[in-house]
Amino acid sequence: MPNIYRENSGILIRLLSILLTSFLLVACDGSGGGVLSIWNGSFFVKRHVEKPGYRHYRLQASYTVRETGEPIEFDFVVSCGAQVTHWRYTGPSTRVSTHPLAMVQPTSDGGAILMRTYRSVCENGFTRPRDGAPRVPDDLLPFIIWFDDVKDLSFGWGYATEDAYYNTNSKLIFNGASITEASFDDWKAWRAKAEAEYSQIGQLPGPWGYSYTNGPREHSAFVKSLSATGEDITNSCNGYVRVPAPKDLIEQIWAASPEYNFVSDDGRYLVHKGAWKWIRGIFKEAGPVFSGRVLNDHLSTHGGAYGAVNRNNSGYIRLSTTRNKVIADHYPFLPRSKSTATPITTPADAYPRRILVGEAWKGMIACGGDFFRPGPDYLVHKEFDRSRKITEQLVLIPEKSFDIDWKSKTFPLYINDQMVVENLRAGEYGGNHPNYYIIDREGYIFVHEPWGFGGI
Repeated sequence: MPNIYRENSGILIRLLSILLTSFLLVACDGSGGGVLSIWNGSFFVKRHVEKPGYRHYRLQASYTVRETGEPIEFDFVVSCGAQVTHWRYTGPSTRVSTHPLAMVQPTSDGGAILMRTYRSVCENGFTRPRDGAPRVPDDLLPFIIWFDDVKDLSFGWGYATEDAYYNTNSKLIFNGASITEASFDDWKAWRAKAEAEYSQIGQLPGPWGYSYTNGPREHSAFVKSLSATGEDITNSCNGYVRVPAPKDLIEQIWAASPEYNFVSDDGRYLVHKGAWKWIRGIFKEAGPVFSGRVLNDHLSTHGGAYGAVNRNNSGYIRLSTTRNKVIADHYPFLPRSKSTATPITTPADAYPRRILVGEAWKGMIACGGDFFRPGPDYLVHKEFDRSRKITEQLVLIPEKSFDIDWKSKTFPLYINDQMVVENLRAGEYGGNHPNYYIIDREGYIFVHEPWGFGGI
């Protein structure tokens, strides 16, 4: 006697298989109203819609090279693009791109200036939706990086606040900047003019600037090929903000500090590492005691405000009326490869990092060389694959090592020439993690401020 259940089950399986195959054929050829993407064996994406050049704006800025009197003029048009992803089970999402993300101008004395554009204008427009107020201030102060050598744009000095233009290391005089709406025709005209006037000098990325990870791989490879060291244009910066704090608050932090924090030999500096809730709680409870503000107002990386800040506590683009930035004392946090008189290229007993504090560096941050790479775990990225963990997409290149025993060495941290910590491992402190604290018993709190180009 035939097994009716088994026969019916087989027919059902074959029917489902035919239906699924037919569904995929219709969906994948575009006739089903969009392209169906398959990711990790699940059906998530219904279709992608590209919106190239949906908004354009013109960014103009004027500078003077202090030593030579040379005028440097930026005048270019930024194009905003977007990819809208229509998800099958939720609402759509949008990924906004900005081209270029940076423009670079050479100087006659062999240097260069990089100007960071504003992704926030692409993402949010020129006015606030509720009240129609302009997002771009009249006293706009763009974030720029000065490079001493146009042939090596892997390390430079970021001008984080207006103070940078008045310290003794300043290379530039700022004359003003503006952002105005532009059109597709303006963009085409600028592209044609820039291409006609362009000359390849040093590591300049081309007539239309550089878009970092938003640009094609060939572009990045081209930029690297222009440098003898093979380094790309820097796309991140590091600094410390120094904020005055009441002495009673300093002593409260000192008394409450867990044992795993470091104290300098002279007893002046407490270096916070590891868990952070205890110290954040003290800052929150303290309230507006930091020059009349809460501590977070002095930091640059909190959301809702983009760009450098001037002495009037303006100059940046704000996304809402509730987000404000306050000028604070920024100082450069040098990578290990820049923290010694000459770069370390052979095995050493110590690999230091250094914070430069003083009027000569006020308002500046260090851009580039984020990771010192002395050992066998020198890393490069493979092709990005969303289905794999990021940690699985790194490959070791031992031949790049010049010190295979680097993990056994010491890693001191300095403020100027004073050692704050004798041996502070990179994994414990100072990488790209924001809001690490150094408590100065003379009345200051230092806060580590990494500046990624997505948020300045």
